[in-house]
Amino acid sequence: SKNGAVIKVCVDDPSNAACGYISIPATGSASTFTNVSANLSNLTGTKKLFFVASGDCVVDSWQFSKSLS
Repeated sequence: SKNGAVIKVCVDDPSNAACGYISIPATGSASTFTNVSANLSNLTGTKKLFFVASGDCVVDSWQFSKSLS
């Protein structure tokens, strides 16, 4: 994200309450990428996830991992 953004992650509908937020830092360029991570809560099984960005950002890829706690 050139200017930074926040991505709200929701289950089933983009207007539902967030299960987490991902802060995307400003990189000064739309073509400069950085790794970011965030914790999501109350997720089990197979879900429809919606990513709602507060600003312009480009996502190259994403990955999920299960928490061990």
